[in-house]
Amino acid sequence: MGMRGSPTGEIFFDSIKLGKEMVVGKPGQGKNIMLSGLNSERVILSFIFVGLSRRALELALKYSTERKQSGKFLHEFQLIEEKLAYMYTRYQTSKLLAEKSLDNLDRDPYDSLVPAAAIMHASETSEYIAREAIQILGGIGYVKDSEVERLLRDAILGQIGAGTTEIRKHLIASALVKKYKREDKIPNL
Repeated sequence: MGMRGSPTGEIFFDSIKLGKEMVVGKPGQGKNIMLSGLNSERVILSFIFVGLSRRALELALKYSTERKQSGKFLHEFQLIEEKLAYMYTRYQTSKLLAEKSLDNLDRDPYDSLVPAAAIMHASETSEYIAREAIQILGGIGYVKDSEVERLLRDAILGQIGAGTTEIRKHLIASALVKKYKREDKIPNL
């Protein structure tokens, strides 16, 4: 449906035998290695969705400054101003959280709190901004193969890639509770 440049498929490892020298890390640590890889993927994807948000916002801004309705540019209508303001604010918060997740990944690749929050926010934001851009562009944004229509299709992957939004919510809440119990107070977040 979206992200057509990223092929998805299945890999089967049936009846494969590997020597001990092929083991990554220590036996029994596979889950932690996989989780640290997922955190990296979440950080990378959060930046992809930040970029998607930026492009959708750019297209909406361009169209709203060129298109007139009833003798006024679209950006002069209060409802369009509100859309642009929220789109920009959500884009910026996604960008900041993605940057924080990258810093956090350097400090602790096993801590899923910030990477999960970054991808959850960035992916939800990209879908929101792409939808709002389509609203601003109207029919021209809804047409199959328009850039904004493609961005919306691509944004939907953010809800399921590198763990679903529901898994991210679980990771965030679990990490917060764990930090709270460890510090016996609201953790320094």
